[in-house]
Amino acid sequence: MPNPDKLKSFAIFYNPVFPNNVNFMCANFYKYVSPNGVYGANRINGLHSGIDISIPDLNVPIYAAVDGTVIEVNYDDIQGNYITLAHNSNNYTFYTRYLHLNNISSLLFNGISVKGGITVLGNMGSTGAVTAQCLHFEIRKNESPLLNDLNSSLIDYTFNPANYIPGFSNIC
Repeated sequence: MPNPDKLKSFAIFYNPVFPNNVNFMCANFYKYVSPNGVYGANRINGLHSGIDISIPDLNVPIYAAVDGTVIEVNYDDIQGNYITLAHNSNNYTFYTRYLHLNNISSLLFNGISVKGGITVLGNMGSTGAVTAQCLHFEIRKNESPLLNDLNSSLIDYTFNPANYIPGFSNIC
């Protein structure tokens, strides 16, 4: 498994909310939902394995952060509407996940290729177990356990997405 810095060297990441603004810095309208939305935050159900980004506007499009392939389009009571993408580069596979979407593009189903920064996956929403409209975004390592498992051990199987999103400030 590559270290987190090597992952940047063979995968081009885009901001899933503002893909064309690589210099975007956090402002009052673009922030973590709460201190519990930070990667690694200690929550009742374990350590948080992604970041929760919130914009109060309606119909905020969510883009694929990296070129990849759709491997899961689904809904459950915790994650709400969610999409999982697989990314293969230099013989390494990793996954990005997009949770709590209001809706999912009708053009997406398993096996479809997506382009980072171009393909709209859906809109930011508040489906599933959330307290506000947000995007839960995470990057899973290739040896992740069940992709739909949200237990506390997942922190060992993820990278901090804030380190990969261009222009993202971890002090939001």
